[in-house]
Amino acid sequence: MFMHLHDVRKSHAEKELRAIHSRATAAVDRLKSCEADLIRCLQEVDAKLVYRFIGHNSLFQYAVQALRLTESQAWNYITVARKARQFPALQAAIETKELSISKARKITPVLSEANQAEWVELAKQATCREIERTVAAHAPRAAVPERMRFIDENTLELQAPISENSALILKRAQDLLCQSRGKAMNLDETIQAIGEFFLEHKDPVRRAERAAKRAQTKKDAENNSSESRIVVTGASDEPVTRQENSEKQAGDHGRRRRTLPDRVQHEVHRRDQGRCQFRLANGVICGERRWVDLHHRVPVASGGEDSVENLVTICRGHHGAVHAGVRWSEDPRRSLDM
Repeated sequence: MFMHLHDVRKSHAEKELRAIHSRATAAVDRLKSCEADLIRCLQEVDAKLVYRFIGHNSLFQYAVQALRLTESQAWNYITVARKARQFPALQAAIETKELSISKARKITPVLSEANQAEWVELAKQATCREIERTVAAHAPRAAVPERMRFIDENTLELQAPISENSALILKRAQDLLCQSRGKAMNLDETIQAIGEFFLEHKDPVRRAERAAKRAQTKKDAENNSSESRIVVTGASDEPVTRQENSEKQAGDHGRRRRTLPDRVQHEVHRRDQGRCQFRLANGVICGERRWVDLHHRVPVASGGEDSVENLVTICRGHHGAVHAGVRWSEDPRRSLDM
């Protein structure tokens, strides 16, 4: 490692130094070409649902698990790919390598049909810091991305823009929590309390666990009673749906599919813990907990029963793929764990 330029010039010819510079610029050109090619590929993968054909629930999951991009790289490339497909000026600037992906990502929150040419031209000429400053002036929330990062082994820093109304709601919840606990509570404790309260009332896995405890309590009471049968009653965690009401009114001859019994739903939720059980190409389950359904392994139309054994939790992306016939029967790892 040299500290002064005159030492370098003593031991290396000018031609050699210029050659190093040429290799660096060529590498950057190749990088921009590869990034533009990746953007085109992601656009095709997204438009033709190739990620679902390969067995992934979303384009993001595909980018991280199949393409082995980092989460931040995946978000950036996917965001730019979708915006470039929407705005021709952005697509053209990336294709001609006049605009890097990092700069393109910074202007995506403010692009519109009317201003796309103006913002693309600004991004070509300005530095990243200048772009960030201009974008922040037009869209302040876009200047603060949502993120969580570890600051020690068990603590994360949360960064996210929120509205004034959300801040007031959070502050009111904190005040009520301090009142009920009789001591000062910080935001971390407040968010945890809010989350626990919501999960206790809305998480199907927790509802299933409560139902199992009630059933066990009822069973124990019946076993311990020698004089009369003890019946433990309680409100169901599952609300009665319009479909259930209409089926009750229509009788057993209604044409709509019967709603799954609460007991069956609870047992499936407890078994699968609310996670998609679709197996990916690497042999592990998807594990997605958002937008999940209960899927019949053997379809009802083919005689499948509404039983715990015939039901499995699956995310909606993989649910659609399974119904479209994506099973990879030649590779048992690429199908539902039957």
